[in-house]
Amino acid sequence: MQENQEKSKLQTILAQLTKDQLRFVVALQEHKSKDAAAKALKFKPDTVYHWDAELIDEASRLMALDTAEYALELRRQALAKAMMVKTAGLDSRNEQVRQKAATEIIEWGLGKAAQSVDLTSGGEALNVLIQKASNATNDDNGK
Repeated sequence: MQENQEKSKLQTILAQLTKDQLRFVVALQEHKSKDAAAKALKFKPDTVYHWDAELIDEASRLMALDTAEYALELRRQALAKAMMVKTAGLDSRNEQVRQKAATEIIEWGLGKAAQSVDLTSGGEALNVLIQKASNATNDDNGK
């Protein structure tokens, strides 16, 4: 029960943090001080001290208990950003970009269209492969 409450609290806190704040909270897991974590990320230490210290500290404490939630939150944010980029492709001036974006979005939602394979129009190479397969099957059956 306690673990579920902490996970829920962590999710709530992580959703309130910016990408840089999330990165900083992760860096706190690897460094002994806020200064060291900030420098490791090439942030000015003064910057991180202007963030809500209580929120950052609680996120760090809870993340130490559940680092997987952090990864899921980053993925959620990246997915939203990726979808914005992909849907922006629908408004591109380039017809090929619009078509590719539209096709990908449709396929994600509906799946790929069924494609038939015409084995009769493969040319001589296909006929040779079919003949070899047929001969191999006949050889195996004759043994």
